[in-house]
Amino acid sequence: GCSITGEMKKGRYVYYRCANVHGNCPSAKRYYREEYIDQQFHQLVQGCYIDDERLQLIREGLKRSREDEKAYVDSQLSILNDRYTVLRNRLDRLYADKLDGTITEDFYAEKRSAWSMELREVETQIAALRRAEGKYYDVGLKFIELAQKLYDYWHLQQDPRQRGEVIKALLSNCSIKDGTL
Repeated sequence: GCSITGEMKKGRYVYYRCANVHGNCPSAKRYYREEYIDQQFHQLVQGCYIDDERLQLIREGLKRSREDEKAYVDSQLSILNDRYTVLRNRLDRLYADKLDGTITEDFYAEKRSAWSMELREVETQIAALRRAEGKYYDVGLKFIELAQKLYDYWHLQQDPRQRGEVIKALLSNCSIKDGTL
């Protein structure tokens, strides 16, 4: 698909066309009236609408999914924390053995390097799990709320110019292919 741009013609008509970003689009000369684009967006926005019953089912599904994710994250954190403790204890014993002279300097350096690297990897994994925890639930709810608000907002805009402003905002990431958004 192609990026599209709007143009005012004769001071009152808005037409949309391929922005011809790559310079070789066969659809670059084809124009679409604002009403046609409005109808396309109406269908897209209507497809985003989620009725209250489905909205409740989605929320419940997200909550259950969140509980499953939390259980998974907790189990992974437990495993990683156990591994962290094992590595920390090994490094402590390794240092004590070095001080006691029971291991060579080379053995100490080799094991310390390997276990320290593994310890950093475990710390990175723990941090990643904590950062990601629960974010998709919040994003999912925000997305659903946005879809609901978009549908309501779209229907409140009766004036074609106001709808044109909504279209302009939404077109920033849209493309058109064969006359379909």
